[in-house]
Amino acid sequence: MSKPRPFSKLKKQIDNLFVPELNMSMHCLSYPIRSQRGSSSIARFYVKLGKEIIWDFPKDSPIKNIDYHQWDSIINISELIREYIDTPVSDLLSNKFELDHIDFNDEYTFDIGLVDIFRAGDRRLGKKSLDVIPKNETVNKIIKMRQQIA
Repeated sequence: MSKPRPFSKLKKQIDNLFVPELNMSMHCLSYPIRSQRGSSSIARFYVKLGKEIIWDFPKDSPIKNIDYHQWDSIINISELIREYIDTPVSDLLSNKFELDHIDFNDEYTFDIGLVDIFRAGDRRLGKKSLDVIPKNETVNKIIKMRQQIA
């Protein structure tokens, strides 16, 4: 098994893709958990727009209702971020990012919604590209801020 790479390198790469004036950033924290099964940790990922947290995992997702020991088999946000970074700009709007969707035992099916947030803040995508990104409250907030930037 390969040693996990530090999130700090991934963070730097994704943060560099955002429009600087947005002051948008990706974060990851790890909370230690001790139980009868042994010790492990729970990762918390979140995106900030300025000082406001606009996306928070697992807090704002239905996955928090699943035993955290199963999360690793369900979702890998670091892999999703890596896939986004490695996707050619010409494919960013058309690529279907499978890791951005969770389908677990037909009981928990939901979109993580991280890719559309990345697209909305991505400096490599022009303002005209923003029209084709699926909208939600968070994406709309980013797009509105981008449109106010000269």
